[in-house]
Amino acid sequence: MSDVEALMRERLGEPDTVFVFPSEVAADWTLRSLLGPGGSALPRNTCVSWDKFKEETFASPEGRRPANGIVRRLFLEALLGENARRPVFRSLIPPEHAAAGPAHLSSLKPVLPLIGRTEKLLGRAGNAIDAAKRSDLALLAARYREFLDAAGLFEPDDAAQEFVPGKKTYLVFYPEVIEDWNDAAPALRGNPAVRAIGAGPGEAGANVSLDVFPGIEDEMSALMLALRALLDSPAPGGRINRIAVTAAGLDELALPLADAARRYDVPLLVNSGRPLAAYPGVNVLGQAAAAVASGYGLRALETLIGNRSVPWKDHEAADRLLRFGLENNCVRNFTADDRPFDLWEYHLRRAAAAGGRHDTRFSAAASFYRSLRTSLDGLSGAATFDEVKRRFTKFRAVFFEGGNFGDEERRCLELALDRLDELRETARALPLPPPASPFRVWLDVLSETRYVPPDREAGVPVYPYRVSAGIRPEHHFIVNVSEETTRVVVPPFPFLSVDEQARLGLADSDSSDAFLSLYGVSGKTVRMTGARAGFGRVRLPPPFFVRTGALRERLAGEEAESDGYAAEERFFLGAETTPPEPLFPLQAGGMAAAAVRTAAPGNRRASLFTESPVSPEALRRAVVERLSDGDGLLSLSPSDLERFTACAFRFLLEKAAGLEAPESDFAQDRAFWQGTFIHRVFERFFRRLKEERGRFEAAARARLRDDVLRAAEEEARAWEKFEPLPLPPLWRTMTREMAGGFRAFVDNTAEAFGDFGILSVEGAFSLPWAEKGLTLSGKIDLLGLNEHGLLIVDYKKNKAPSKRDLLPDNGGPVSFQIPCYVMLAEEGSPKGDAALEAGGRVAAASYYSFEKERYRHVLHPEAKAWYTADAMRGVIEGARAALASMADRIRAGDFAIGFASDRTGGRACRDCAFRAVCRRKYFLRFDD
Repeated sequence: MSDVEALMRERLGEPDTVFVFPSEVAADWTLRSLLGPGGSALPRNTCVSWDKFKEETFASPEGRRPANGIVRRLFLEALLGENARRPVFRSLIPPEHAAAGPAHLSSLKPVLPLIGRTEKLLGRAGNAIDAAKRSDLALLAARYREFLDAAGLFEPDDAAQEFVPGKKTYLVFYPEVIEDWNDAAPALRGNPAVRAIGAGPGEAGANVSLDVFPGIEDEMSALMLALRALLDSPAPGGRINRIAVTAAGLDELALPLADAARRYDVPLLVNSGRPLAAYPGVNVLGQAAAAVASGYGLRALETLIGNRSVPWKDHEAADRLLRFGLENNCVRNFTADDRPFDLWEYHLRRAAAAGGRHDTRFSAAASFYRSLRTSLDGLSGAATFDEVKRRFTKFRAVFFEGGNFGDEERRCLELALDRLDELRETARALPLPPPASPFRVWLDVLSETRYVPPDREAGVPVYPYRVSAGIRPEHHFIVNVSEETTRVVVPPFPFLSVDEQARLGLADSDSSDAFLSLYGVSGKTVRMTGARAGFGRVRLPPPFFVRTGALRERLAGEEAESDGYAAEERFFLGAETTPPEPLFPLQAGGMAAAAVRTAAPGNRRASLFTESPVSPEALRRAVVERLSDGDGLLSLSPSDLERFTACAFRFLLEKAAGLEAPESDFAQDRAFWQGTFIHRVFERFFRRLKEERGRFEAAARARLRDDVLRAAEEEARAWEKFEPLPLPPLWRTMTREMAGGFRAFVDNTAEAFGDFGILSVEGAFSLPWAEKGLTLSGKIDLLGLNEHGLLIVDYKKNKAPSKRDLLPDNGGPVSFQIPCYVMLAEEGSPKGDAALEAGGRVAAASYYSFEKERYRHVLHPEAKAWYTADAMRGVIEGARAALASMADRIRAGDFAIGFASDRTGGRACRDCAFRAVCRRKYFLRFDD
């Protein structure tokens, strides 16, 4: 029995003796573990926390109430609002940043509780603190003291409070880890009613060591195996209520801890809590604020409406509204030319004019949006906390089924409303104007309020570091111990810089070693562990253990003999002949699924289509049918050929299986819009030119420049009217920026080709190849005819393929577009363009880069080109052979990944969106 425990048991029989501990957790553990004489339970007030002790024994100045966090926040909100209108601060808040008032809350809040000490500090600081900063601190302190006096409040750290113990005697345990012990000590020193008792050197277990594992995963596995061994043990010490875990850096460790507990089937109860604003039922408030702040952005609105922790009344209208937003790309509302533009309302009215008003489902969705926006605008713009309460009550009544909240959601929401009521009552009692945004203040307070839900299941409790110091379970595991996670340093004045603190001769209060010493005796058996690496960084052990030499390096897998997962790995690697027993539940489920899969009749192993042909035959036929047209011919395009050559497995997923690569709702960015816009402008320009004149005339380039700009303006107006993106202001900017590029296109085309007839604009062509069972199809941007023969133009926004892409040194082509277009133009048939009757050889085939404003000629009879007419025939034959090979492989079910994709420079795998489902994700390249 330790000295502290012996002392507590010795004083248990004294009814007026109270044990005081640093935290509520330590007090509760002690109360549950100690029994009074004869085995009777102890009174609840036998063990109390330090905060409770101060509340009961320190008398407030007469007629005054202590200030709290809400009071300080409301004072700062008012002061920052006043400073935004007429800046008075110069250093703490630079005048140019005064308008961003709430952003300065975090830097000013630490000053207020230390008002008395701050005033004394300023009296002796001299030039150690910058003059402007001294002036600001003095102003802040003066304004706050004026406010406290007017409101009848006081700061506990500032006012002299009388210690009134009554008839009780208090034993204060472990004062070395109580942050404000030194502040209270003068009032307690010499008083016989108080005795301070630290964790002395005589305590058993004070020399506990630190086991250091190579990584976090190793440490978590060792922890779970130790917990399982205790829980499986029949000894009383293995009961859940006699075991505890303390996690340093718990916020960061929460996911690895939960994952390890799930894998090893260990019940844990994490007692750290979360901000109240993050709990289901309350999180809808933050989501509502985000929706308003985003201008009712589609993503934010989707998060809000998709929140199923609150019972929305009209799910159908809400879902219909989201579908409407996705279909019309209602990105967000915005301001253009200093005027608000409601993009949702714009599209809703347009859809209504097109007949939507007669669709009751559409009308319900439109009504839902308008009602939601009115409610949320009113809530976020409420002028007082009373108005926030009224508007939120109405919002709940209109949109939520009040009786369908879950118990936990209802409890959390009630706590949130209690905080709102506290804000309302406090604001009424203070001589302050209302804050600029009461709704935001409420959300901020909810984000700062941590809530620990009541335990509903049995489990090993997990506590944050510091909170559990001084508890005394049978077995205590302190994990994730490192210099970073166990550092407990409190600066005397948080608002001073390191240099200012040094000039004033002030030092931080460092209780890191005190906490580690106390944790060494916080339990009958204590085990501390850490890891050398984790969370993407190398971690150092605390200097406390380095100085004492109490470090023990552990190896990965030391517990392998008792680890079922390690045994499973050995079994599958052939190191053991029998499977592990017993299995963890997660293992058992996986092995059962594997047994069903591998034991199925005729299925000896899963098909790996990345390595072997598609089977069975019925599946192979289904793939071929999916890729064929009505005549039973494989329907292939130049882009299909390029994708198949780059990676046949990706082609199988995209084209045959119809899978879509995951992407953002708004992946179509400015580059996409511009590329599409360029194609549409040129299509409009050449179609009109074909209808009116039938040809492009180089001598008329001045008129043609005007014509192409007119086509751009018409296309912009049409797109703005019928397409949701880009937003109207962006159209005007894009059109102006691209005007020079359109004019340059006319000049460059005249220089490159002179006069030519326009045969086809965005024309679709097909070329059957019966002997190979395929049809090649494609759309040619522009097909013309001059005295040399046919000419092909393909528009690119920026980068066009290079000569190496058509005929690289190490294999067949990567780009098949131009060779296939030549085949289609010379041998194919146009679809839906009866006016096109010309045939013959292609004399010119070129890419045009809009941004670079130049042609790149693959084939040209006069200008510098990549190929001569004869050499081009070889390139075309290469494309023809690739098509034939592709058709043969598809019919054979061969979609295996091959290293031919290396011709793309690794892009085939690097840019692939299906890497997560590819069974050969990683490749080794051995270069010469």
